[in-house]
Amino acid sequence: MHHQEVTFESQGGFKVMQLIWLGLLVIVMLSLAISSFIMNQQVWYFNVLSLCMMGILLRMGYMNYRCCQYFNTRLVVKNNTLYRHTGLTETHYQLHDVTCSECAVSNVYKLTNAQGQIIAYLNGFLPNSKKLTNKILAAAKE
Repeated sequence: MHHQEVTFESQGGFKVMQLIWLGLLVIVMLSLAISSFIMNQQVWYFNVLSLCMMGILLRMGYMNYRCCQYFNTRLVVKNNTLYRHTGLTETHYQLHDVTCSECAVSNVYKLTNAQGQIIAYLNGFLPNSKKLTNKILAAAKE
């Protein structure tokens, strides 16, 4: 188990997919806002519901935008070490120094090092992101 390699790679197509997703979120938020203003005083709880939905969509959009900042990043877990490749630079982190937290609602994972610096944001829908986070969480329990 310690010598098994897990690779996560977010390529340029990921950024295109995320930007399309963010565009769709904007359209849905605008339609909710317009419909709540049209039905202004007729159904008061519809306004509250649309505001809650817009808040959730804004949070999802913001976290997916944060994921776009880490496109073309390659993360490899091998021999209890996390290797981060961005362009020509390579950074090493020991797995017991890396923490992983899931951001609420948006299915985005945040990786930080022992000093609290952000290593990457991973979208949970991309291949191997769940395997990578499970490997990091398993190393934290050891």
